[in-house]
Amino acid sequence: MESPAVRRGIERLISSGYHAGMCMLGNSIFTDAPERDVWALFGRGHVRTYRCSSSRKEIVIRRG
Repeated sequence: MESPAVRRGIERLISSGYHAGMCMLGNSIFTDAPERDVWALFGRGHVRTYRCSSSRKEIVIRRG
């Protein structure tokens, strides 16, 4: 279900040594590449970036 643009973006990130994949909805990609490297690969004016980080704490899911 990925568009050609998403496929090319993922391939470019992977060939640059990063992990990347398509988000479930929309025309979005997730990656472990630093923002500066994403901008260098795609051009700062051509992509929107959002940062998220982990708390490095264990995640516990309880079903009640």
